[in-house]
Amino acid sequence: MNGKKLKVETSAAWVFVVMTVIAVISLILAVISLFIEPIVALLCLPFIVIFGGIGVIPLIFINKKKERIERLKANGKLLNAEFKEMKYGSISLNKKPGRLLICSYTEGDTTYFFKSQHFWLSFNIDVTIFEGAPVNVYADPDDYSNHFVDIDSFFVNFQEEI
Repeated sequence: MNGKKLKVETSAAWVFVVMTVIAVISLILAVISLFIEPIVALLCLPFIVIFGGIGVIPLIFINKKKERIERLKANGKLLNAEFKEMKYGSISLNKKPGRLLICSYTEGDTTYFFKSQHFWLSFNIDVTIFEGAPVNVYADPDDYSNHFVDIDSFFVNFQEEI
């Protein structure tokens, strides 16, 4: 592994947490200033609305996504898919393109293809070591289009090779 640690970055939720903290601090300052100087409370209002909206609204969507993943892990059907390819996605973070893991699962005569959520690796990797490797996919038993590709468990199996 040449001294590199495997680091898969899957979320930038901390940015939204910081925005929410700024909004909460502004709210606290506004409440305190109501008792000292009411005009200062009005000056805090834009910070509360702007940073609160930037911080809280995305957190709601991130929370719903986490709940969906947990629901699929608890109640979904575990499919042992096969790694097909890793390709660059459409989202970049710090000028680094996100990657997608593509895998397939065959059930009878039907082959299903699954795409992971975007993830970022902290180094380049030779994807040929993954050919044919098993990938855990949690899917809704009634609708395989509602699925979650478990990236973390996939990379844990290859920590020594990477």
